[in-house]
This record gives sequence, structure tokens and C-alpha cells, in this order.
Amino acid sequence: MKLKQAILIMGFVSTLFGCGKKQLLTERERDICQAISFDVKIAELIKQKTKDSIVQIPEISEYGEVLNGKGNGLCSVVDENTGFDFVLKEKENFKAMGYLLFVFEDDQSKKYLTSIKGQDELDIVRWRQTNGINHDKENKDIVEKLKTWKQQNDFVILGVSMDWLQFQFKTMPADIDSFANEVYEFCPDIVDQGAGDIPTLISEIKRMKGIYMWRD
Repeated sequence: MKLKQAILIMGFVSTLFGCGKKQLLTERERDICQAISFDVKIAELIKQKTKDSIVQIPEISEYGEVLNGKGNGLCSVVDENTGFDFVLKEKENFKAMGYLLFVFEDDQSKKYLTSIKGQDELDIVRWRQTNGINHDKENKDIVEKLKTWKQQNDFVILGVSMDWLQFQFKTMPADIDSFANEVYEFCPDIVDQGAGDIPTLISEIKRMKGIYMWRD
């Protein structure tokens, strides 16, 4: 009789502390991770923050249009402030695991907390095909300019869309006035339809420790 009671108690404890543990990811989300050889931990970290479904990133056309095909990465709908805060906090931790972390905006202005494999921050801009077609600036032109700036003063990409990107410096430019003028020359809209003048742009660069670069 005592043996029977002991077995029943052990079964109850096992259920309470073992089987009752809820999986964070659905079976479908785990299947996605397996299909694209993505670390399940990355998906779990993203979902813990967004509390929304994990899906594959879309394919992007050479003009920055979101297509129906699926890409090699994961994303989940997120509130803009929550997304950028998480990227700032966890960027280097994700990179240490071999993944890039950023906020991606689609054609409908919906934001996603997003991760792709890699170490090169500029791969984020290459994937999103960020461009300035209205000003004769293709994605390759954007990437080349960013590469030059990054060699001078290292930075991390926080967010991207078809027509904007945001980055934060690891080391601020020694001559911010000169940098601001170079930004204006490359992307006039940032002043003409944004800051209004160079001194205000300089103040924004200092405040953000980086820049939000966009084109109309």
C-alpha cells in the first residue's frame, strides 16, 4: 500500500514540475527554425519580447519591395519603441551567437523585430534593399557610403526600411560638423524636409549618437 502511495506521489510531482512546463514556441515556429537552420534560442528571445508569432522574413526585390517569397531569417511584429530598445540592449549578444538583430519596416509601415545570420552590419541594408531611387541612389550606393562612414567611425544598424535607415555610432565622429555636411550632400531630404538646417542636424546626431537617414 505504501509503495502504491509513493508511486502516486512521484507521478504527481513529475506532472507538476515536468510535463506542466509550457513551450514558448509553437510546433510550426520550431519547424521554421529547423527548415532554415536557425537557432531556436534566437526565436525564443525574439518571441519573449514581442509576445507575437515568429515568421520567416520575406524576400525583397531589388527595388526594396516586399515579395511573397520567404527569406533566411526570422521576424515578429513589434511596437517601434520596444523593438529599438531591445535591439540596443541585445545587439552584441545576438552577434556573439552569429546573428544580426534589427527592426525591419515593411511596405505597410509595420515594424518587426528581426534577425538574420551574419556579422556584417551592412548585410542588413543589403537584405532590405534600402535605396534612394528618387535621387538616383541605388542600394549599392547606400552600402558603399555606409561602408566608408563605418571605416571612419564604427556603428551598428538599428532599423531599416525601403527608404530609411537608422544607425548608432560606437565611436562618434571627431568632426561632427564635417560629417553632418557630408550626410546632407548625400541625402538632402534629411535637412530640406527634416531638420531644416545643418546646426539642427548636428544637434540631432549628437542627441541620437547616430543618425536617422531617410529619403522622400
